[in-house]
Amino acid sequence: MIEDPISEVRRIRGELATEFNYDMAAYCAYLRKQQGKSGHKVIDLAKKRPLVPRRKTPATA
Repeated sequence: MIEDPISEVRRIRGELATEFNYDMAAYCAYLRKQQGKSGHKVIDLAKKRPLVPRRKTPATA
């Protein structure tokens, strides 16, 4: 029988879900903390570029 090629990913996902009691906010907080400790450049998505106004098309004018 052929083993599922992503079985390891699914196993790890299940372990992490159990470790954080299926609380995505707690898991994300943990990841942010680990990311800060890594020393790598962190992208802040809160600093978004200003929206560029869209041109009006004849259908929306």
